[in-house]
Amino acid sequence: DHTGIYYDPGESGWGTSVYSTGDARAVLLYYYADDGSPRWALGVGDNRLDLESLAVDSYRGFCPDCARVEPVLTPAGRIDWNFASPRAPRADFLIDHASGDWLRNDVNLVPLADPPNDPRWR
Repeated sequence: DHTGIYYDPGESGWGTSVYSTGDARAVLLYYYADDGSPRWALGVGDNRLDLESLAVDSYRGFCPDCARVEPVLTPAGRIDWNFASPRAPRADFLIDHASGDWLRNDVNLVPLADPPNDPRWR
């Protein structure tokens, strides 16, 4: 179970939420584009794999105080995961944008909280 919220302590301001259940793993990446606007990308993969290249889609929508508009989904790139250590994954983030690529290589991610209340973690 890799469920948790992770970040890179050397570069705060962006991170990932990972939710795993059974054979499925969903990953949400939240980050900022070059122009400072918030972005997020979502991908779904195979929780049985320790190494995985996960295709992600980027979404643009509206802010909580803005008028509602339909979100726009665009293929955004990929995340290359290495879950060899359950609570300390490594990853490469390769996100494509018209304003420039968002790249982070060989990132050591750290969990923001203790594992879920699951007997396997005791």
